[in-house]
Amino acid sequence: MRRTIALSVSIVVALAAAAFALQQTYPNQPDMETLLDNDRVVVQRITFPTGAWQGEHSHAGNQLAVAITEVEQIVKEGGKQSTRTLKPGDVLWVDKVIHDHKVVKSGTAVLITLK
Repeated sequence: MRRTIALSVSIVVALAAAAFALQQTYPNQPDMETLLDNDRVVVQRITFPTGAWQGEHSHAGNQLAVAITEVEQIVKEGGKQSTRTLKPGDVLWVDKVIHDHKVVKSGTAVLITLK
């Protein structure tokens, strides 16, 4: 009986940790707002401040970034650097990746992560 309870508690803790891990985080951007987090999706809003490096971070994949206002970033990924500009309403599919970006022009986006 104790083994069953311990196993059940371990499974619940592991599932909770996995669900939390799907919330996007940035090392230098602690103020993301979670709008929705259920068993299918996590929806977060973020405003990127001009000039800020977000820090190297990972995306779990299965994520959409929807620009609310224009966002311009310098993206460093795999030893390469490029500039990315999203206009209001633009949608970017984000695969599993590790990268970093610097904000050239402040903007707001909504990140939708499918579980």
